[in-house]
Amino acid sequence: MHQLGFLYADGSLLRAGRRVGLWLAGGGLTGVIALSAFGPYPVSMVGMPGERVSNMAPPTVALLAHLWVGWTQPAAGSSAWWVQRPLWLPAFALATAALVAVFR
Repeated sequence: MHQLGFLYADGSLLRAGRRVGLWLAGGGLTGVIALSAFGPYPVSMVGMPGERVSNMAPPTVALLAHLWVGWTQPAAGSSAWWVQRPLWLPAFALATAALVAVFR
């Protein structure tokens, strides 16, 4: 993500075209699925007993917000979990837009 930000800022991604963007998005999605399904990273954001790697180390702002709000989450991968995913996307988009507006 770090390098993609630089490529976007200097215009390289825009000049590369839509096809390259689709390949990058597909590759990123494939990587996330592979790393969480077969790789060392757990699907859960919070530490779970028995997991070799914890997404809580180092702690992130996302984790802080997750524990502060006190919402309980359905089991990762359950039908309720999947139903909630589309509801989170607008919230993330709004938060990202606010950060871009502030730090632009």
